[in-house]
Amino acid sequence: MAEDLWAALAGPFVEDAYRSVKGYVRTVVLHRHLQRHLPRPPAAVLDVGGGAGHQSLPLARAGYDVTILDPSAAMLAKARARISAEPEDVQARVRLIEAPGERADEATGGRRFAAVLCHGVLMYLSDPEPVVAALCRSADHGGIVSVLALNARTLAIRPALERRWDDALAAFDATSETGVLGTDTRGDTVEGLSVLLGRHGAEPQAWYGGWLFADWLDLPPETTDLAAAARVEFEASVRDPYRQLSRVFHLIARRPADPEGTLRTARLVLAPMPLELMRAVVAEDRSTVARLLGAGFPDEWGADEWFWLPRWLSEVDRDPTLLPWGPHLLLQMGQDGSRTVVGEAGFHGRPDPDGVAEFGYMTVREHRRRGYAEEAVRALLGWGQRQEGVRTFRATVDPANDASIGLLRKLAFAQVGRRIHPERGEELVFERAASQAR
Repeated sequence: MAEDLWAALAGPFVEDAYRSVKGYVRTVVLHRHLQRHLPRPPAAVLDVGGGAGHQSLPLARAGYDVTILDPSAAMLAKARARISAEPEDVQARVRLIEAPGERADEATGGRRFAAVLCHGVLMYLSDPEPVVAALCRSADHGGIVSVLALNARTLAIRPALERRWDDALAAFDATSETGVLGTDTRGDTVEGLSVLLGRHGAEPQAWYGGWLFADWLDLPPETTDLAAAARVEFEASVRDPYRQLSRVFHLIARRPADPEGTLRTARLVLAPMPLELMRAVVAEDRSTVARLLGAGFPDEWGADEWFWLPRWLSEVDRDPTLLPWGPHLLLQMGQDGSRTVVGEAGFHGRPDPDGVAEFGYMTVREHRRRGYAEEAVRALLGWGQRQEGVRTFRATVDPANDASIGLLRKLAFAQVGRRIHPERGEELVFERAASQAR
């Protein structure tokens, strides 16, 4: 781990800034902004550069599943101390990870979050793009990215109020300053940060101001009406021209939602096959398949691999709501936006009257032994567990397929019998209770 640049500042930051009136007001106003956009608890929240957890710990108290990621061991020690004073149920909802923000998605194992927060971090970075890219990669589709940044257009206010007139005059054309903690800080604009977020797949939804009044006043906690101060600051944060004069701005962006039934893992997108694509596969029209997919179709996948698809296609033709219960192509997404088909996985339709949902999967030969099948099956079963009426998962496998048998056993499936399939011959039948977590 690199040198902890925040070790010396952890005390002043936590003990001074956030125990003051301005710290209380900052936290309350930002929380009210978030309440307008957050899904209901227990949605998963990632706080990148979350430090001692001043913004995310209240979310844990409200029932959210919170992960605080910070590169500073000293700041995380402060967070750990604060969390230890919370009730056990709140403690259980908070996880701490020591890692830099630009590696947030990697450090969390590729997990996707309903909300990704990054408050008061970008101002300390000379180049914000690597962290912004990681924030967007960490947000689930339909999830929000919440960023608090220093307002580059109001840098003259602080030196002017401190009667540093020469510094104030220079600040009109500046993009950075020395912050109150003595560190170099860099400003952003709403427009510039919106472009950056959009470049990485998050669409700006709303922006707010912050730190307008309480930050410039010496307000003693004992005699200040904290609730009233927070109400005034909040109203200023949502109204022009006040929000434009704020010391910071709070920008909310959202990742677009996927089509129903789309599943995402650390490395894969499990994309339901739409009707047009299935028709092209049945017709063995590889050029149309490639055009619809934006990727080549594996050469080894001939008509014999998809003998069951015409029957499924006719069922979906009659009832399009079946699509999420059918085949999903496993797509590996490249950094440049390219797609590679590495396999297929899906259920064989809705659960039967006994609540049994049968599924299957296959991996392209050149992409085997890389963990793609396990990754896809775990995602598929996780989705199945959330569907009404599913009580049992079932899979069948060729008795000679040791790799698939091993995977099913790893996922807590047990062999319950054998059967003869009219096209595939003898198969081993494995089942597992849908309620069983693994």
